Amino acid sequence: MKKTVLKLVLTALVAGMSVPLAAHAADEDLQMKIDKLSQEVADLKGSVQKVEDKSIGRWLTIGGDYRFRVDSMHGQTVTYSDAIGTMMNLVGGFTGPTGVAGSSIGGITSPNATQFIMQGQAGTLFTPAQFNTILNQYMPQAMAASLPGLFTTMNTPGFDPSAVPPLTAQQSAILNTLSTKVMPTVMGMQVGSIPGMLAILPPGTPATTTVGQVFSGFPPASQQLATAMLMQGFLGAQSGNLALVPAYKPKNETLYTNKFSLDLTAKATQDVTVHAKLDMYKAFGSQTDQTTMGNYFADRVGVFDGTLSHVPSNSLLNVDRVFATWSNILDQPLWFSVGRRPSTNGAPSNLRLNNERPGNGGTPALLVDYAFDGMTVGYAPDIDALPGA
Repeated sequence: MKKTVLKLVLTALVAGMSVPLAAHAADEDLQMKIDKLSQEVADLKGSVQKVEDKSIGRWLTIGGDYRFRVDSMHGQTVTYSDAIGTMMNLVGGFTGPTGVAGSSIGGITSPNATQFIMQGQAGTLFTPAQFNTILNQYMPQAMAASLPGLFTTMNTPGFDPSAVPPLTAQQSAILNTLSTKVMPTVMGMQVGSIPGMLAILPPGTPATTTVGQVFSGFPPASQQLATAMLMQGFLGAQSGNLALVPAYKPKNETLYTNKFSLDLTAKATQDVTVHAKLDMYKAFGSQTDQTTMGNYFADRVGVFDGTLSHVPSNSLLNVDRVFATWSNILDQPLWFSVGRRPSTNGAPSNLRLNNERPGNGGTPALLVDYAFDGMTVGYAPDIDALPGA
């Protein structure tokens, strides 16, 4: 009996010990399966992330807009002087068939008016060489040519100084410029070199006498009068040099325009980003800027580099801006940017264009709204005294 009871007790003990061992083996097998599934999920997430990182949407952003506009413009002008026409009168009058002796523009010695104008450069009114010739040769000769008539008028019996028209604000501003740029040349010219000048001066006046020496013999009031008359003879309404445009009523009854913009932002690397903005702006049925130039509210004389795509011209998709920015240089708050700068369509022009606010950066359109090429280097460390600056 005792032996039977002892066997039962031993059997129960062995059976009780075998149950935890089986359960523990099952737990280990389940944990291995869970770990394997977890690794597969992690690998799957990594593969998905790699695909997303390589997708075009992660490194390239494309946007843009199209605008159709109808304008009907009317206006009224007053009589005004045309600067380009006046300059052409001066050039035409003092180049003549043989040109100005000794002058050389663009390799042409003594150019005539046509040759002079043809030496201009696109986007500029005059080249530096042309402007130098105008200031130092054409304008002094134009002013000197009016001196004989000026002195004759002043010496005419019954001459009334009060009949001399006062200088306009424009003439006074021009005179201030000429006082430092042109008048010294005129005052240094010898009277013998000015046709008809010796004939109206006192007999025996040496041909080597300068215009300045003649002027110095006048009383101060006469010098001031002579200067005003000289200016009137040079650029007065009756001078023959001043090109006056009569008052008229410009209008453009119907002007249709197309404008298309394409914005691109590419993240080349983690710290290098390239931004580009391409614009097309044209008038219906035209591939030139003539629809908005000339008599149609001529607030500009042509399409320049900085106004390209901001003035109706042709159907080309021109580059308004494209620049690359390298940030976090050497893991420092340092950046370098180069290209055609983001200097157009800044705040508050976004209100007129119905665009989103361009942010706090960029150039306000009230200061600059003109495209240009350049580069910047910036450094913006954290300053404890200016948190968030």
